[in-house]
Amino acid sequence: MTISVFFQVTSLLLLPFMTNMLAIPAAIAAAVIMVPKVFSMFLDPVVGVASDRIPPSWRSRRPLLLFGGLTTAIVFPLLFHPFGAWSPAVSAAYMLAAFTIANVALSCLTVSYLASAADVTDDPRERTYLMSWRVGAHMGGVLLGGLAPVTVVWLGGERLAYTQMATILSVLCLAAVLINYRFIVKVSRPTSVPPQAAFRDLLATLWHPSMFRSLVAIYGVKYLANGVQYAATAYFVLFVLGGDLALLSALVVTMTLFALVSQPIWVRLAAALGEVRVFVIATLGIGVTFFSYLFLSPGQYPAAFALMAMQGLFAGGGALMSWSLFVSSMQRYGVDCGEHRPELLSGVWSAVEKSSFAVGVFVTGALLQWLGLLSTRSLDVVQPESALLGVRLGMAVLPAIGMALNIVMILRWLVPKLAAGDVAPRQAADGARPS
Repeated sequence: MTISVFFQVTSLLLLPFMTNMLAIPAAIAAAVIMVPKVFSMFLDPVVGVASDRIPPSWRSRRPLLLFGGLTTAIVFPLLFHPFGAWSPAVSAAYMLAAFTIANVALSCLTVSYLASAADVTDDPRERTYLMSWRVGAHMGGVLLGGLAPVTVVWLGGERLAYTQMATILSVLCLAAVLINYRFIVKVSRPTSVPPQAAFRDLLATLWHPSMFRSLVAIYGVKYLANGVQYAATAYFVLFVLGGDLALLSALVVTMTLFALVSQPIWVRLAAALGEVRVFVIATLGIGVTFFSYLFLSPGQYPAAFALMAMQGLFAGGGALMSWSLFVSSMQRYGVDCGEHRPELLSGVWSAVEKSSFAVGVFVTGALLQWLGLLSTRSLDVVQPESALLGVRLGMAVLPAIGMALNIVMILRWLVPKLAAGDVAPRQAADGARPS
């Protein structure tokens, strides 16, 4: 949940907080977000190597999960500290330092959390079902993060309200980390421990023509498109629809709830059709929904809620299939290469996710800067038409193109593996739940 809350709040609010509360230019604010994330691209695999080298007697206790989770929760409120009369340049420097520290801690948490999924079960039917619970927990965190904008409104809407909001969520994140750690320590680890990982193994994970490599590329494009869209969402609600932060929260909560309640549907579809086919269906639905935002006009709130519900429905399936196929790819990598390296592969996966998303955020920020977005110390500002065009491109057109490319990659790289038997094409519907 901590990962989801951090991701949701920073994705929705950090860029507009910097541009419209701290008067940081959009391109610089986007770079402040991108640089720590790109740094994580190199850090996460290193954390995976370090985790693989932890003595076997320690591994079942996931020490990195506890350290990363606690540190992330503690640093989180510092990202929304009221800066007083600081200049935009000083504020940007502070934000860069704070966000870098937060991302280092998040790397430790994410890598250990992802790797634990490989130790739960080897049965793909059980894995899909159990991953649906993990997606449910993830969406619960997204739901809490989606309430952040309206919480800011309830607390007064000023800069101090952002700090208070982040502090409240950080307390909940601390509790979630401790509960998660309490259950993770009970998960048994493989009895055979591979030799200690070396840094040359990082390149081997991407050099080997595996299902994992194909899925990492697909996931990278997916998160690049998601980063573009997420960064544009707040601007779209505020300046295109003419709404406020409360409307932003309501729309995000709607999306999250539909993603959450759709999980049983996607589990059954995966059992009947197979994970890859369902992945294509979900990705196609997300892409169509993204493009549909292009046709919304100011005040069309009901249509916006309908599209957010559709986005949540298909995003829930996309998330479940991504995670389930990720675990399949880790296990397939172990069979092909004779090495069980969940931490190392999780580090690579997490690095691609963070860096791709960050590049997407930067694309939106740079686009808005280029098209004339006004950076102010208040959300109450009229943006030029050119900036609104940039918001529409970031909210609808560019993400839809990314999803179309994603479908081509899935059909070209994963479907042939499905035909070759790398991924089970069908699973019995009554086997979706473990007996």
